Amino acid sequence: ASIEAAVFGEGAEDFDDAVTAGLNKPANSELKAAVDAAVAAGKEITTHIVSGKLTAEEAGDDNTKLDAYITENGKAVLVQIVDFTVVVKADGEALGEVAELGEAVTLKIEIPADLIQNRRVFKVVRVHGGVVEELETEVVDGYAVFSSDSFSTYALTYYDKMPVIAIIGIIVGAVVVAGAIGFVVFRAVKGKKKEEA
Repeated sequence: ASIEAAVFGEGAEDFDDAVTAGLNKPANSELKAAVDAAVAAGKEITTHIVSGKLTAEEAGDDNTKLDAYITENGKAVLVQIVDFTVVVKADGEALGEVAELGEAVTLKIEIPADLIQNRRVFKVVRVHGGVVEELETEVVDGYAVFSSDSFSTYALTYYDKMPVIAIIGIIVGAVVVAGAIGFVVFRAVKGKKKEEA
């Protein structure tokens, strides 16, 4: 199954407003100057979200950071690395990419049908400015849906929740082991006191 990325929910007008507000952020200062010059020249400005899968090699340093995140969290499995880029064009010619929007937009990544199972939790993880962050993620109609105002590298991950019966078994087992240790210690202390008497 393929993994696709697309804008979800809000209309094009809301997206354009988020881009316009984002152009005033310091991270987009060079792009804002190029947009202002294009507008002054009477050019038509358009914005587009471009998305696609990345290989580990294409993700480069971000992949290294994702691997470290996966290792630290132990339970997560990396499904796919995805790149979202917001491109601003003037009369069809690319001026640059928006690093941060003025407000978050809702995005989605298709989850391969064979991975959707009970007790499986999907999370989207973002690497932006060298920082790895797990984003609030909801599964809707086979898509991992999330919001973001920063565009960088994203990863679709999942982990399987342990069944409640297994959790109860672990707790009961721990209580039994603790009780057994306590009993052995009690017997040892009691035996030592008898010897001293």
